[in-house]
Amino acid sequence: MSSTRQRNKNSSKEYYSQKKVADGYDEERFTTTGGKMFDTFEKNVVISNLPKNREGVKVLDAGAGSGRFTIEMAKRGFDVVSCDYSSAMLDAIKSKIKALGFENRVTLSKQDVPNLTFNDDEFDFICCMRVFVNLDTIENEVNALKELIIVCKPGGTVVFDIVNPKSLAVFGQRKSSMITLEKAKDIILSFPEVEIKKCFGRRILSQTTFEKAPPFLLGLIDRFDHVLSKIFPFFCVRIYFVLIKLRS
Repeated sequence: MSSTRQRNKNSSKEYYSQKKVADGYDEERFTTTGGKMFDTFEKNVVISNLPKNREGVKVLDAGAGSGRFTIEMAKRGFDVVSCDYSSAMLDAIKSKIKALGFENRVTLSKQDVPNLTFNDDEFDFICCMRVFVNLDTIENEVNALKELIIVCKPGGTVVFDIVNPKSLAVFGQRKSSMITLEKAKDIILSFPEVEIKKCFGRRILSQTTFEKAPPFLLGLIDRFDHVLSKIFPFFCVRIYFVLIKLRS
């Protein structure tokens, strides 16, 4: 483990450590038609960037939460390490993998993303989804990215997302941990050991728009939103990055 790592505490921990929050996480966000659409999109972001060959590959779901991405990667035969600081969230994942018979594919680890204790260059693929905005400060987010890069193998991939304060979808809900596309790129460029393979945004229209729209219009609205997201990524509510750690 690198000796230069900093230790940080996040106030969001208290909220996500509650059992009732962990138990209701998926239901609250991904059971409506609009929520399911976004859930499918985010899972595809992760799945489409997984290594083609599973043999000998080690995968990390950092800040795994309820295990949405852990389960998808385990279904595809990958050995996954899932870490989260919330014991309640890890218990939720444990229940899921037991029900699916994935105990031999998933290892649970209680860890905080800005303070990882894994070995340097340990993982071939890392996803860290819906985590950065909950780290409360930009400093914690920079430290989290540093940690992800440290534990990623040279030639490996890191996938993560940010929440953009320029998006109208978060008007009135802005938090200090939100990062603009420009700021995120500046932070990434401060790490010379990685390069941006892909960067794209999603959702210019608010989640409320999708939740309140008639079901028969959702497909049309989603396609319209997808086009807008491609044209105006700097106004998307969520922006996704796919990084490659360079070989020395």
